[in-house]
Amino acid sequence: MSGTVGITIAFLAVIWLIYSVTIQRIELSRLKTQLEESGLEQRKQTDISALTALINSYGTAASVSQQKLNACNDGNNHFLPNETGESIKEKMQYELKQMESYTNQLEAISQKRT
Repeated sequence: MSGTVGITIAFLAVIWLIYSVTIQRIELSRLKTQLEESGLEQRKQTDISALTALINSYGTAASVSQQKLNACNDGNNHFLPNETGESIKEKMQYELKQMESYTNQLEAISQKRT
């Protein structure tokens, strides 16, 4: 009798062990998927932060260029020795173009998230 009961208990323990391992595999698979999704979302958030910082930086630079051009219109030349009104305009156009490019990238990322 004890031999039969012992074998039955051992068999049930093996079944329980197989069941437990199967459940762990499923849970680990789900966890891996969630971590991958979280990593992708974190990368997107980092991209958004970087693009926002670039947009702000170029916006500030364009504002400085605009102030220099306004000073020229007032008759006060506040140029550096190697600056001209035309070079300031070109620099400002470049800065605005960069802002537009980064804004478009930011909008593309935002559309993908929705």
